[in-house]
Amino acid sequence: MITYGKFSSLKKITKYFHLAKELKKLRDDLAEGFETDLLVLRKFYEYLTSSGEIDFIKDIENILSESDDRKKFERIHFLFHSIKEHFGYPEPENRFVMTTQDKEEGCFARSELILILENLRSAFNVGSIIRSCECFGVKKVYLSGITPDVENQKVIKTAKDAEKYVDIEYCPDIAGTISLLKKQNYVVTGAETGTGTIDLRDYIMPSRTVLIFGNEEIGITSDTLTLCDYIVSISMSGKKNSMNVAGAASVFMYEYSKNHRLSEPGSS
Repeated sequence: MITYGKFSSLKKITKYFHLAKELKKLRDDLAEGFETDLLVLRKFYEYLTSSGEIDFIKDIENILSESDDRKKFERIHFLFHSIKEHFGYPEPENRFVMTTQDKEEGCFARSELILILENLRSAFNVGSIIRSCECFGVKKVYLSGITPDVENQKVIKTAKDAEKYVDIEYCPDIAGTISLLKKQNYVVTGAETGTGTIDLRDYIMPSRTVLIFGNEEIGITSDTLTLCDYIVSISMSGKKNSMNVAGAASVFMYEYSKNHRLSEPGSS
């Protein structure tokens, strides 16, 4: 712990850099269930008030007076992010993602669900979908057309390491890939809006399902639509009547999981 004399001589951004480091440590300890000592944070509070600093003082007071560990964790977490936004404290986003540490790689349950992403424009959407695929135990993801691949830094940033645990492959021939999957008894379902589509609420996806999601603006290409066994849409009541493709993909994956629940490998 630095002394008040040294602390008071620091630039303002450096003072809050030290505060942010302490908040991160406290947050991580609380997340792991460790005992936390607020003595250092209390010292920083005293240093800041003695230096005449007023930024985030009320937030620190709320942390110091909070007796509930969960609420304390939330206050610390949000204050850390506020300081990060305000002063640009560097911390990779995937640091905040909880991972299951007690399982070996390859022993997570996987479904028979496969996704094909055709001509998605946004790397952030691709990363978000991959992250959801990992959560829902999707078997494989095919990328086609202009869809950004996992070498794209924006995909990696949004996927938050999930790309390491999902089987992802680029397919230059989407028609050939669909034909091969159909020979493996997969039912190909296009996620698309428009008249004549099946309401997702009325559609039960088979275990061996391929879900196709198209470009954010024009949707699935007409050639690929002709290869789909079913065209299914999410019924909406809003004025915009449209969803972000990453959000729509999560809705479809959740609906699939309701009828095809996964069990841990080796469990009965």
